[in-house]
Amino acid sequence: MKTFFTAISLLILCACNTKEINFIASLEIFPNPCAEQVFITLRPEVVTSQDLTLRVIDAKTDNLIVETLDLVPGNTVTVDMSAQAAGEYYAQIFKDEELSDTDIFIKAQ
Repeated sequence: MKTFFTAISLLILCACNTKEINFIASLEIFPNPCAEQVFITLRPEVVTSQDLTLRVIDAKTDNLIVETLDLVPGNTVTVDMSAQAAGEYYAQIFKDEELSDTDIFIKAQ
């Protein structure tokens, strides 16, 4: 089962082997649910790497909707969702072709 983290002001504190881990989600997605467009921002206070790729994928079919290369933390990417069916979509951040973070958003009717 996949676990997804909501990006809006999410703070998870957990203890693992006496080490405390602080995790703050790196993606901000708004509006959620979206209609025509969705805006995706990579939070610069969380992610500092510059070799990042954003992929938006249909959760039901695994079809790639959009891929943005050279994503810059702090910049907002506008994704046109007007031609997509209503449903769930994944926003995924890749660093050097390795999945770094995933969030889910909804496309409304």
